[in-house]
Amino acid sequence: MAGTDTHDFGGSFDGQGHMLTFNCKDSDDYIAPFSYCGNNRGVSDEPVTFKNLVVKSTIMNSGTHASGLIGQCRGTVKIENCTVNIDIDTTQEFAAGYVGSFKKGKLDIVGCTAEGSIYTSAMYAAGFVAETNATCTLTDCLSSVAIYSSVIGDGSHGGFVGLQTNRSGPAVLIEGCAFNGSLLGNGTNCCGGFVGWCNNSIYLRNSIFAPAVVTVGNKDSAMFVRGGATTSFNCYYIYALGTDSGNQCTQGYAVTAGENTTVNPGGSVDHYETSKINTSGKGIQFDDVVYAGANENISLTLLNTPPEEMVLSGYSVDKGTLTGTENPYTLTMPSQNVVVTANFVEKPKKVGDVDLDGEVTIHDVTEIQKYIAKLVKFNEEQLALANTNGDSSIDICDATYLQMYLAELIPELS
Repeated sequence: MAGTDTHDFGGSFDGQGHMLTFNCKDSDDYIAPFSYCGNNRGVSDEPVTFKNLVVKSTIMNSGTHASGLIGQCRGTVKIENCTVNIDIDTTQEFAAGYVGSFKKGKLDIVGCTAEGSIYTSAMYAAGFVAETNATCTLTDCLSSVAIYSSVIGDGSHGGFVGLQTNRSGPAVLIEGCAFNGSLLGNGTNCCGGFVGWCNNSIYLRNSIFAPAVVTVGNKDSAMFVRGGATTSFNCYYIYALGTDSGNQCTQGYAVTAGENTTVNPGGSVDHYETSKINTSGKGIQFDDVVYAGANENISLTLLNTPPEEMVLSGYSVDKGTLTGTENPYTLTMPSQNVVVTANFVEKPKKVGDVDLDGEVTIHDVTEIQKYIAKLVKFNEEQLALANTNGDSSIDICDATYLQMYLAELIPELS
């Protein structure tokens, strides 16, 4: 492992897209590829950075703060554009995907993904940071970690953060993040979809709790944050875990596209590349589905791919109210899922297109001439299209009129 309690790992580590594989079976605390890191024990302003790194960590541990990347860090630390895949089996507290313990300074995690599993018989397991005591920001991050808990009672596990310890001062800020992992443990309760327990303040923006599976108990659990004071904007949950303490978030109902239709947030869109979240202020798109709360007015950009020989006649919804005549449309959400459908009608035929191929060409002139010479027969639709000069008969004038149109000698057909 890199770094010790008396000699932190410092500087910059650029993985350049390569994979670091870490396998460890140990009883020490802070087991991780980088056991201790920081800048002069948190005194220097020179940041420590990890970027462009893929980590696969397999840890069997009976010490605290086992982590897929960093055991303990302090000072100014930034982690960006990294992916951590973990397989952690521990009997002690504070296991995490990225950081076991953050002591002081400022920790920024940007554009990162955590996946894999944590098997734990102790509290405060988390997808990203098990324990933080200073300013911690997570931006554009995706937590797909499955936490398997054998704790009986209070687990305080979190999809992103296990425990925020300090009661005053810096807070945790989470923006553009999604949890689609699992919180598992039939005997465990008191868990948070994003934060297991907070002693101070959490700020949430443009984030979504969309777990794959949840079996932990609802007792004293929460969709986003347990404890502390939470300020949130445009945050949604798909699964109702425990209670929505302090109106932290909104239940999201899905807006999905019918056949030949594409639905995206309309207007000015905030795009988060790693978490795959898009939003235009109200409502949120995650994993190609738009979610919004009951009675919210959300902006939608609707696109269509009409079947051959069909044209769009407008959009409709099976529930709720859709208004507008062009993008962006406005949907007033009901308290249920909505399907948006593009409605098509048959494409009008062009005058002169007697061969019904969708285009007016010299071949149509030839077909009219054959009809006049009684070499071919026209059906009722073809007869109407062959009358290019708008009189009451089909004759050589119609063929001549069509030739003049193709030569751009007349602007349009009758």
